Amino acid sequence: MSSGKKKLLINTDAGIDDAQAILMALNDPDVEVVAITTSHGNTFEHHVCRNVLRLLKMAGRLDIPVYRGAAKSLIGESITGIYYHGSDGFGDVSDPEAPELTHAESEHAVLAIIRMAKKYSGELILIQLAPATNIALALRIDPDLGRKFKACYMMGGNYEGKGNITNSAEFNFHSDPEAAAVVLEELSCPLYLVCWELCLKHILTWMIYKDSDHYVTADQLVMAIVLDREAVIKKEKLVHCDVEISGKHSRGSMIVSWPSPLQQPPQDKQQRCIHLILEINHDLFSEMLLKATD
Repeated sequence: MSSGKKKLLINTDAGIDDAQAILMALNDPDVEVVAITTSHGNTFEHHVCRNVLRLLKMAGRLDIPVYRGAAKSLIGESITGIYYHGSDGFGDVSDPEAPELTHAESEHAVLAIIRMAKKYSGELILIQLAPATNIALALRIDPDLGRKFKACYMMGGNYEGKGNITNSAEFNFHSDPEAAAVVLEELSCPLYLVCWELCLKHILTWMIYKDSDHYVTADQLVMAIVLDREAVIKKEKLVHCDVEISGKHSRGSMIVSWPSPLQQPPQDKQQRCIHLILEINHDLFSEMLLKATD
């Protein structure tokens, strides 16, 4: 029997923003985090796994299963954000009492994603905070995976050409462009996308984040939308998106098919569309984040 709570499967590369997003979910009484899967991204995957376990121990939630996933992108590249998140992804703040990696489950994350989607078919919400490698691999094993998810909420991409890892690409998409392309095209559940430009519009000022002039939020925005979509989203648009997988200067950038009178209508009437989030309730978002992390 369903508990009535939102059931979340969180795929993360647990850096600082991921940790805050996960805390938002853990602190919401209407949410059940059924599993967390780890991926390369902000740091190397073994650090990500340790960070998730550290966070769950701190929150008293080591009962949530953690599954280790992809250590590199689909084509074997390894891009990290250690210049921002620190070499361990958590600002290089040591924790001698951190749980050992053996606390993670033995089942691979990709297989766990497929199994969980089947177990909670129609109920499970996928929270995609990392490079999309795990999800793309799961889709290659089970092409019908998307039909089993209730929805997917994803951090990644850009719709105005602004990048944060290169001049033209957002970090998650650039870290595995092929995987991002697979997910945008083939994950058939409703997909809500938070892009880098939205993050830039919703920075926290020094009055809230006292250690700097401002703090750019990312994964926290995704989680706020998951927790209260109707109240948080102020503007969205249903669009088709592609990911540039070649390009000397644009690899990993996202291309949005904005409607245009000069453009010939797409021949494929079944063209995959996603919910591109363009504007949110900033005050409500700030309140939700501070409440969860205070």
